[in-house]
Amino acid sequence: MIDLIYLLVVVAWRTLLGGVVLLGAHEAAPAIFDGQALPGFSQMAAAVLGVALIAASWYAGRQLGGGASTALLLWTAGAVGHMAAAWAVASSVAGRNDWMAVAAAVAAATALGTHLGSIRLLRRTANTAALIGPAQPTTTEPQAPQATMAQRPRRTFADIGGMRDLKATLLEAIEPFRRYASPKASPHDANGILLSGPPGNGKSLVAEAIAGELGFSFIKPSVADLTSKWINQGAEEVRKVFDAAIAAQPSVLFLDEFDAVARDRASGSAHAEDHKVVDTLLTEIDRIRRHRVVLIAATNHPDLLDKAITRDGRFDFRIEVPNPDLEARIEILRALSAKHGISVSQETVEKVAARMQNRSAAFIEGVVRRVRDASAGGRTADLAAFKAADRATSRNASLIPASGDKLSNLYLPEAVAAQVRSITGRLQNWEAIADLGGTPPKGVLFYGPPGTGKTNLTRAIARELGDWHLLNVNASEILADPRKFRAITEKASQHRPCIVFIDEADELLKERPYSANAAATNEILVAIDGAQAATPEVVFFAATNNLEAIDAAAKRGGRFEERVYLGRYSGVDLEQLLARNLASRPACAMDPDVTPKAIADALGECAPADAIALLNRAINSTFIGDRRRPLTLRDIAESARQLDAA
Repeated sequence: MIDLIYLLVVVAWRTLLGGVVLLGAHEAAPAIFDGQALPGFSQMAAAVLGVALIAASWYAGRQLGGGASTALLLWTAGAVGHMAAAWAVASSVAGRNDWMAVAAAVAAATALGTHLGSIRLLRRTANTAALIGPAQPTTTEPQAPQATMAQRPRRTFADIGGMRDLKATLLEAIEPFRRYASPKASPHDANGILLSGPPGNGKSLVAEAIAGELGFSFIKPSVADLTSKWINQGAEEVRKVFDAAIAAQPSVLFLDEFDAVARDRASGSAHAEDHKVVDTLLTEIDRIRRHRVVLIAATNHPDLLDKAITRDGRFDFRIEVPNPDLEARIEILRALSAKHGISVSQETVEKVAARMQNRSAAFIEGVVRRVRDASAGGRTADLAAFKAADRATSRNASLIPASGDKLSNLYLPEAVAAQVRSITGRLQNWEAIADLGGTPPKGVLFYGPPGTGKTNLTRAIARELGDWHLLNVNASEILADPRKFRAITEKASQHRPCIVFIDEADELLKERPYSANAAATNEILVAIDGAQAATPEVVFFAATNNLEAIDAAAKRGGRFEERVYLGRYSGVDLEQLLARNLASRPACAMDPDVTPKAIADALGECAPADAIALLNRAINSTFIGDRRRPLTLRDIAESARQLDAA
């Protein structure tokens, strides 16, 4: 019907123009067939009318959206057809030649053909109304998604290596939708599959594989297709996408980055346009359940979604797409190595896959690319090459301590030093230790009086390990929102090897029956268990002044099972500590009787931090302006008195 209307508009327009020629031809015909010359005025008028007709036709064609050559060809052909038809009719009326009637029919058919050919141009423009009225201004608003958004899926579950539990869960969820292949199938009473999980694990691949398993059309609009820069237009774009899915049924509609369009209306960041989009989504999700369309959405942040959207009745299936399991990691490594032309043994692939626990598929691909780039000459890669690439990919320089004391700068009592050497050595060589039956450290608890260097020792160990990251836990932030500790462990997993340090753990890990922060303690213990079980090279250190206050569950095996006591120094230990500190001050003048042993004897027993603070105070007291006198034992005694008074 619409095509017929367009055709009538074109025919009417051209007939109007052709009619002018018809009248001119009718007047000129008697003179032509009587052998008389056309009067000069009539000849000029016919030429002007012909040129005007062609020019008007070309201009109209350009206005309709066609190219210059296309418009000129179609419109000129139509105009010439009209002129020829008019000339033939005029000649036939004059009774001169019967063949003129045939020519008239041919010319009319030619003109009609150009009318039909121009319909395509007419339909491409919003300015068709210009033929019968004023043209409307055009805009650059996005075009509506059509049913042609539908694609044929290229993946099935056979293209997903490993992940047997995930595939079994998905197969169970989509089984009722197989009946949608029949046009007479009634909609299933459950719909909506929400995929969540860490980024980079192929949620888009899973959605396409579902469509492939079902044999349905696959529609994957971008976020831009669901939003608009125009006010009040976003909701309309959402409706168009859902219309396209219904038009292509049976189909799978996949909404990626769902949190970008379905954000919680109760959040402070949502504005009026977001509310309209979410309201429209709610309506469209309810509508689509009456059709043979399977709705799938994916998000890395399910907590940001509007609660009305994620409830049962809209998304009845909530499935996490986790990091790839061992079998999947082996398949990914093998496939990517072949893709990048890297020769690697099966044994190496299996060892590398075992090291990559809790790594995303995207991370594994980044590691393989680094191995490829590093092997400039040969294309054979060993375990060492993959280890180096793994470290380089996860490295975050801002989290690696670059200042402060190393272990070699610290003096530790021999018993403490032996424990620290054991911990450090097992962290540096955790794979070899595990192969020999040993256990790498997973949780280390430093305890003892204040000022004994627990925090400083943790940082020194991180520096000694070289390229280990260090994440400090802010107790006040965790107490305010215990869920933030899980985010810290996830960050540690991304940037491993990593030490997560909980300073002043008394509040965070306090005995729960006597703590107002039991919820935070529970969250921390659960997160530690998850990280320790799933992630190598993530170690938890904690420091406390009161071991007895720490919850027994935190001190049990598998958590903070390695404990190191850091006490006050006295005797030889204090003397050695002071000797190292004084050796770092060669310009400090002292009386002959001021020796490390004499200072240690004067102090008796002292926390390392207090001993250094006392020494600094005593040395500073010897300055008079920009000059100073030698340090005396009296200065040491006075500084000790002031320190005790403070």
